[in-house]
Amino acid sequence: LFRMAMASFRVGPTTGNLHVHVPPAQRLQGHPARHWWVPSAQQGALYTVQQPALARTSRSGTRNSSHPSASSPGHDGRGAALSTTGLIGLMAAAWVAAYWTWQRLIAKPSQLSADVVAYGTAMASIGAEGATADRSIESVRARQVLDSRGQPTVEVDVRLRDGSWGRATVPSGASTGEYEAVELRDNVKGVYMGKGVAQAVANVNGQLGPRLLGLDPLEQQSIDALMQELDGTDNKGNLGANAILGVSLAVARAAAHAKGVPLYRHIADLHGDATLRIPIPMANILNGGKHADNKIDFQEFMIVPVGAPDFVEGLRWVTETFHALRGLLQAAGHVTSVGDEGGFAPNMGNEEALEFIMKAIVAAGYEPGSQIGIALDCAASELWAEGGGRGYRFWKSDPDDPYEVRPGRVLTGPQMVAYLEGLAQRYPIVSIEDGLDQNDWEGYKALTGTLGTMLQLVGDDLFVTNPRRLATGIEMGVCNAVLVKPNQIGTLTETLECVRLAQAAGYGVVISHRSGETEDTFIADLAVGTGAGQIKTGSLSRTDRVAKYNQ
Repeated sequence: LFRMAMASFRVGPTTGNLHVHVPPAQRLQGHPARHWWVPSAQQGALYTVQQPALARTSRSGTRNSSHPSASSPGHDGRGAALSTTGLIGLMAAAWVAAYWTWQRLIAKPSQLSADVVAYGTAMASIGAEGATADRSIESVRARQVLDSRGQPTVEVDVRLRDGSWGRATVPSGASTGEYEAVELRDNVKGVYMGKGVAQAVANVNGQLGPRLLGLDPLEQQSIDALMQELDGTDNKGNLGANAILGVSLAVARAAAHAKGVPLYRHIADLHGDATLRIPIPMANILNGGKHADNKIDFQEFMIVPVGAPDFVEGLRWVTETFHALRGLLQAAGHVTSVGDEGGFAPNMGNEEALEFIMKAIVAAGYEPGSQIGIALDCAASELWAEGGGRGYRFWKSDPDDPYEVRPGRVLTGPQMVAYLEGLAQRYPIVSIEDGLDQNDWEGYKALTGTLGTMLQLVGDDLFVTNPRRLATGIEMGVCNAVLVKPNQIGTLTETLECVRLAQAAGYGVVISHRSGETEDTFIADLAVGTGAGQIKTGSLSRTDRVAKYNQ
């Protein structure tokens, strides 16, 4: 009862308008929250909670910037020292405690009145329910904004009655798997070339939002389940995964702000694992495939600082290698324009791209393999489609190949496996994503049997962040890692389910961006909060990519 009452209890200075609010379930920096307040003379603070790295409220009303959410929106400092509902709950708790003590010490124990207990419990419930209502969802509003490619996407604001709020902007992919949740587009000719999302926005404002009003944002699973029920399809094709995901992520952000914790901590609470881990970056420095207008068939060439002692050093290593690559490309007469994800997009062959990356690692002062490894995203489903479903066609490096005249450029499944094995033997490749077509389960079994003990094999189009498809892959022994993109499945709850399933099976987890990104940094917090260990969020250029590294 006391903890329920304390849920709305705020302690602040006698002057100034900022208050520290710590709900009883809060955990910061891996330490349990403590439910008492102590005076402190440090830095002129009047009150502080006995909790590492928690913001202090100073006499002047300024907040210590060391708190991870010190600048979070939704915390304007307004609020009484003790809310009415909290006071009711506190009084009820005191009433029950005093009466119980009187009965035990003075009267007979058997005379403890059930009616009094029921009355006190009911009054405490009023206080607890009032505290919960204070943070319930007050409004849900969506709008159409632009992503990094100048295409429309959905942005959602969720506001709570306590003043907290959350915003999420949904990314979009260019190379999409056929089993992904449906991204709803307007298909209206003459308006954004048919790529508008006005209908998805209308679905949020007219159908999803009204049904969420008054709900507790901490009930993420229930909210996501309700939205799935309202959609009524397996692939969210009715209301749109872009509409549903925007609301789902915004709700999570609003809940974190209401709790007064960083987003990654709230995600860890939802995930059910307090292990926080800063991920190793998989930095895309050369783009090809559908992400660039050049002759490179594979979609992404990434570098991974496998020998770095921590994230800070690792990010420096890949950044320096990125700039070293720019210099090498310029010296060789290549254009240093960048693709959708910020990597360079020179006109060259696939293995020539690998050679340039090797030279860049050395030029930056690092050792290929032991310090910096190479990761590939082959996006092989695109090669299979270009081959007419008869083989893997290297359609960009050899565009005039009529499928079967030169079979060396249109590979069968076993030939593709052998080709990737050859690359892994010649270069320090530590990870291969989407090495085969999304429907080639048997081919993936062969690929896993060949390379699964040597390097990481990541399923993207194969698994599409779908727990059911991932479960099939685990049962078949296919791949050993999963790429996680929230917009492939459409809710945060299903995303976390996929991560938990992978981690329980010993599969690697790579949290990933999309080619059409925004300034939203949600996936950075997702990677830390789930302890994923790896993040793939583009190159070391373009603000939409760098924002995630900075977060």
